[in-house]
Amino acid sequence: MNKNFYIYIAGRFTSGFGDSIQIIGFPLLILDLYGSAKIMALATTVIMITEIIIRPFLGVIADNLNRKKLMINTDILSGLLCLIMAFVAYKDMLSLPIIIIYLVIQSFVSTLFDSASYALMPELVEDKKLVKAYSYMTLINNISSISGPIIGTMLYSFLGIKILLLINGISFLISAVTEILIKYTYNKNGKTKNILKIKYIKKIKDGFVYMLKSKKIKYVVSVSMINSFFIIIPISQYFAFFFKENGFENYYVGIASSVMTAGSLIGATMIIFIKKNFNNKKSFVVSFIIFSISFILFGITLGINMQNELFKFIILSICLFINSFFMLSSNVIVNSAFQRSLPNEMRARIGSFRYLTMQIAMLLSVIFGGFLLDSKGSVVYILSFGFIYLFIILFFIFPRYKVLQS
Repeated sequence: MNKNFYIYIAGRFTSGFGDSIQIIGFPLLILDLYGSAKIMALATTVIMITEIIIRPFLGVIADNLNRKKLMINTDILSGLLCLIMAFVAYKDMLSLPIIIIYLVIQSFVSTLFDSASYALMPELVEDKKLVKAYSYMTLINNISSISGPIIGTMLYSFLGIKILLLINGISFLISAVTEILIKYTYNKNGKTKNILKIKYIKKIKDGFVYMLKSKKIKYVVSVSMINSFFIIIPISQYFAFFFKENGFENYYVGIASSVMTAGSLIGATMIIFIKKNFNNKKSFVVSFIIFSISFILFGITLGINMQNELFKFIILSICLFINSFFMLSSNVIVNSAFQRSLPNEMRARIGSFRYLTMQIAMLLSVIFGGFLLDSKGSVVYILSFGFIYLFIILFFIFPRYKVLQS
């Protein structure tokens, strides 16, 4: 990997770490101020809807303007927003409308940063090193997501939200300074610098049409939607529910969460340091098969009535570790193939389309899964999703793998 890439991930880690510290603070703050999960859900819903609406337009902006400058400017803007909010919190002037307005604006800026950042990364590394690049990205994201919430909770408990905002603001500004050091040549051919003159609807339509015409992109988007519906939501949204419904205490949930994170970390580290071509059909098939079977075994174990609770938990944790390990490797393969298939001038907006389809799939999974869990319970839910998913990958995803290599 080259110096440019290391500077890039250093900047992303710095801002990501600050973000992960702050992200735990606002739910705690809203609960402390209003004591209502409904209000917290309202704030989350407003932010999600905002992201869904604006993401395609921000993808167009990231495809037209200098991506390095966008990253720097959005980091500076995010830093200033955090510092202003830290001052507002210091003066004890926070209210729900102010919090929601801040979170919506911050979501807008962060989404633009993400669009520019992920579109820039393939321009900084060689094509053959994209798999390792995504492994590095996953590694630093996991490190910040593990350490940030722990530190954030401690700081919030003793010092309040203002300190979290102050730290996040400083981290964004440090990230901006780091990104200045990236050597990047901006290709201005055919691009409109004035964002008011950009033909957004036409650009979005062009990107959408290109995506529909590309078998490779449609394949990756389909795989991402299937994973979002059958795997990502069950693991991320209902993970704690699976354990609680089956009589496990909260500390078991915390340990199991750490086990999954460890699986992802070790998986990313192995891809980085093992000199092997992970971007091939064998790695692809093995990864998908093992993490789908481990999910099914998790459901089967959950349904078995064991006298020894600790032994049962150890088996469940092993299933989750294996699931996280191989889910990471399969995602790295799919993501690197996706980036290779995108023309540079459309990379951000097509990436936005993919993210939108994943959000829609996750929303449908939450709705459908909620009904299934309430009526049939977690074991039936997991086994239903697991076996249907296994059927889909065997008879839909694997037979069409050659599209990914085209």
